[in-house]
Amino acid sequence: MKEERFRLQTSELDKLAQQLLHIENELNSNIPVTLWISDLHGEGDRFMAILRGRFGMLYQTCREALPKTFSINKVQYLTKIIRKKNFFVDENVQMDTQDVIFCLVEILKYRLANIRHRTKNIFPPEFRNTIKRLISGLPVPDQVFEERVLSERLISHLAHSIRQVLLDRIQVLGDVFDRGAQPDKIIRILSSPAYRDMVDYVFGNHDILWMGAVSGNKSLVAEAIRITCRYDHFELLERLGVDSSRLAAFAERTYPVERVTGKIKARTNKGRCMEKALAVIQFKFEEQTIGKFPEYGMQSRLWLERLAAMLATGDTAGLNDTHFPTVDLKNPAALTHEEQEIIDDLSRQFSENKKIRRLLSYFFKNGKTYHIHNNSLNIHALVPSNEDGEFEAFLGKSGRELLDFVQETIVRVGKNILMVRSRMNRIRHSFFTSGAARSHPFLANMP
Repeated sequence: MKEERFRLQTSELDKLAQQLLHIENELNSNIPVTLWISDLHGEGDRFMAILRGRFGMLYQTCREALPKTFSINKVQYLTKIIRKKNFFVDENVQMDTQDVIFCLVEILKYRLANIRHRTKNIFPPEFRNTIKRLISGLPVPDQVFEERVLSERLISHLAHSIRQVLLDRIQVLGDVFDRGAQPDKIIRILSSPAYRDMVDYVFGNHDILWMGAVSGNKSLVAEAIRITCRYDHFELLERLGVDSSRLAAFAERTYPVERVTGKIKARTNKGRCMEKALAVIQFKFEEQTIGKFPEYGMQSRLWLERLAAMLATGDTAGLNDTHFPTVDLKNPAALTHEEQEIIDDLSRQFSENKKIRRLLSYFFKNGKTYHIHNNSLNIHALVPSNEDGEFEAFLGKSGRELLDFVQETIVRVGKNILMVRSRMNRIRHSFFTSGAARSHPFLANMP
């Protein structure tokens, strides 16, 4: 009995000692480095350049990790090697591969003093054991320094590892989508193995727009494609597998470019026609939504009703565009038969498109309406408030409760979308493995 009591006491003492050591290590570790970035707006190449350069942290880290006697030229030389992940000779800096290896090891050791880093995915497997031994001060085979091929490959792997540990967290505060042509590239970067475990993502309004579109909201489908056409990003639509040819034919026929005189941002003739056609469709759906949900209190935004009244009375002096052939002056929110067919087709493409669903699933799985990091609130825009600084109520909710309600709604919609996608994959798999595909008249001759 005494032995059992002693064993339990010892176990509790060990746990307490472990907690104390953990706190002490935390206090003595480097300050975690966090990158806050917002409104990337589809600039994939620029975002990649920011990550590659590590926004000045690389040079600063090298300065702190290396001896004070190191010249600026040497530090900049090592910084370039890490950035390029490749050894090269600089005539102004007398350093061979062995010198570079030892310097990179010191830089890596300095960053790894932050115990938050886990080494599992930091070291490439080919040189993992060698790098760990160098960090620990243990001997490694002489060939690592003497064989140029080996030493240069080790430098490349050390540079990769250093770049992996420069950042602790990335706080992305929304709006991957909007005016840029590469939102898909940004999402692939954020969801890649190199970054996905260090990213906290907060929704922006343009992200919510595309999420709503892929969930089947036709008003948001129209707006998402309208903004894409606004910046003439037809290659993005093609890359995502969206066929806009039917829309383009309708727009160019119904809204010829010479009749597009409003404030349209698209620069190409095709883009200008499509932007206007989609704007009219979007406004019609928005007016329908306002009518269905009076509790939203958005009656002041029934712009089409006002436009129809101006066109009906001929009071158009304040308008810079009066060509609206698809607007029924007696029922301005009604879509024409062709408009309905076009938006039905685009909505179907969005909801069934595997590329778009796969991209947007990142937001549904990882995104949040807000995120608290180190006791700081991260949010894309503002918490709805009134002039007195109090939280403004919407649907009976305000402040954090409202944001949590929005988050719960997004999660619920996301689960439905992912469930449909999973069900479609099972049906497709069952069809092609059951023999039914072989008997299908269009597939019977497939190899």
